[in-house]
Amino acid sequence: MNYLKNKFLTTQSILILLLFSIIAITILSPIASNNYLPTEGDFKYHVAAIVEATNALHEKQFPIRIAPWQSKGLRNPFFQFYSPLPFTIAAVITLLGQFKNTFISYQVTLFGFLIFAAVYMFRLSKQLTSSTSIGILTGIVYITAPYLLININNRGDFTEAIAQCLIPALVYYNYVIFKNPFKIQAIFLCILCWTALILSHMITFVYTSLFLGLFFIILTSKNSFSANRLFLLGFIYVYSLILTAWFLVPILTTVNKLNINSQIFNPYQFSWLTTLPSLFSIAAVSPRPSPTELKIPLYLSIGWPILFAISMNIFFIFQSSLLKNKLTKTPVIASLIVIFIAIVATWSPINFWSYLPKYLTITQFSYRLLTQTMWLGCILFSFALLELFSKLDARHVIAGIVLLGMSCSSWLMTTDSGLTRALNFTEHPEITAGETNYLENPIELYHYGISLKNIEAAFITSHYFLKLNQPIFLPTNNFLNVPNQQLVLKGHVNKKIRLPVILTFKLGDHSVSQKIESENVEWTIPIAKFIPQTPNDFVMAQIDINTLLASEAIHIDSLRLINPESTPVLPMQTTKKYCQQHGTLIHCMIDVSTQTFVQLPIFYYDKLLKITVNGEAVSYLPSLSFQNFVLAGVKLEAGRYQIDAEFVGCGWANWVSLAGGIFLLLAGSIFLIRPYIHNHA
Repeated sequence: MNYLKNKFLTTQSILILLLFSIIAITILSPIASNNYLPTEGDFKYHVAAIVEATNALHEKQFPIRIAPWQSKGLRNPFFQFYSPLPFTIAAVITLLGQFKNTFISYQVTLFGFLIFAAVYMFRLSKQLTSSTSIGILTGIVYITAPYLLININNRGDFTEAIAQCLIPALVYYNYVIFKNPFKIQAIFLCILCWTALILSHMITFVYTSLFLGLFFIILTSKNSFSANRLFLLGFIYVYSLILTAWFLVPILTTVNKLNINSQIFNPYQFSWLTTLPSLFSIAAVSPRPSPTELKIPLYLSIGWPILFAISMNIFFIFQSSLLKNKLTKTPVIASLIVIFIAIVATWSPINFWSYLPKYLTITQFSYRLLTQTMWLGCILFSFALLELFSKLDARHVIAGIVLLGMSCSSWLMTTDSGLTRALNFTEHPEITAGETNYLENPIELYHYGISLKNIEAAFITSHYFLKLNQPIFLPTNNFLNVPNQQLVLKGHVNKKIRLPVILTFKLGDHSVSQKIESENVEWTIPIAKFIPQTPNDFVMAQIDINTLLASEAIHIDSLRLINPESTPVLPMQTTKKYCQQHGTLIHCMIDVSTQTFVQLPIFYYDKLLKITVNGEAVSYLPSLSFQNFVLAGVKLEAGRYQIDAEFVGCGWANWVSLAGGIFLLLAGSIFLIRPYIHNHA
């Protein structure tokens, strides 16, 4: 107990925690209202995901993979592909605090991680400089960096902000191990930090891996004796990949088939957001004259404390006679080299992104590299203060806090809260734009050689409105080389629409139209006549309407692709009536009178689902449903069947992660009890 008291409960440590807590509260002030959600940014997106993570825990999912309520309950594996850890933590806080309003959990989680980041940047700085005062100021510099403030208060990027708050601990433990490879506790905690970063934000993980790796490679090049320590850091990194194999392997094997693959673009397109004057600005200013296309105040900058640190360290490097601490020269040079690369990449004055491997463009926006300037800049900030001041006391710290508060104040701006009540939204949450990001794309499935044309396709089975300038797009790989095929549309015209209306089907340069003169619509489109003109590749067919009214012109009851030679389909809308949810399992009892393709109420993912028919595992096929969702299904002969379906991820990767976790737990337990055994031997 005395050991714990001396280590954790000193008056100084309590005061430092209190200081960081007050600053964290200040940082969150623009989103302090629990009643309203800001309208712009990704606030709603992430609050909805916290609700779904809470629902996933209610289903006893661990780790969480499925967002149960999204996509009409079709088992959307949102968390399998996107940041499960931050949402799990926020969901646990929701359950422990019994919060009905999950925006409170959102705020509490950010508050805790801001303190965590400040404490570990304090510890890193103290490790580098042996100064408590410098450590306090450096911790504040990190959590008040402009880009972190923008992510928290403007962009609403919950997961990236959490990842940014993990980096100080990650850098700290890597540095401690690099200096002393026999710190066993640090090795365990470093593995956990890498694991947490992977499960929090993939973009931040990828670029932190590159820049932190480069930092230690440069340090090693100056000290050849530390090469073995670099291998140890590499082993820790690989072990974290083993622990997260359950998460990473499905991403790596399916990412090219997902909708989000189409959202990966060259970051150079948005380099106008990170012009050099903007990056060097000491206040929040727009990168272009107002008004711009920016919906949120995305005023990106490195921040003057870090710019000050860079300039001072450059000065001391070139005026080496003034350098008081010669041992700091190597880490300063390493930090300057890496931060220079980070700044140039963020600025992107030329389109070098086109020459990089495609996976590096997952950053989407070059401004995300500002995260790397934060931790590197804080290292330089610590060394700059060490060189400028022989000793800092409480007066210097107070003055420094005031100056740092002034430097970040213009980024603490009020956001537009709109009229969205947080409590009402959390009762009916929708992830909206992100809901379909991690679903299989029928176009990509076609290019990967997965055919959907041998079964009847139920494109739309109920409740869809055809509107002006919003045509229905159909993937025509279903049409290719299939004779006697017909597209049958059934529905009715909105009573407010003046008849007649003209429906048009287009495929390539060819089209056919139908005049609708009654409220009831039934149109059979002879697809076969278009097949000879259809190119041997994927093209889009579309159905459009020529009414001047944009609201709900035709209510479509069904749109089906029928081929006399194909297997008839039992659509998901019908199948779902005979299915029940049992935890993570979908349990269906189905009767079919003839050979039928049964479309199941679960999204299709190749080799990531477990589907059994009457207790035996079976192969499954993809099929198209409404809104071009790709659902899993099975072909059945006449009879009565019990079908169970579940998203399980990659089986072998799950076992690898489990084995790695058990080994780490056992090794950690042995490490913890060894001193006790030694003392009582």
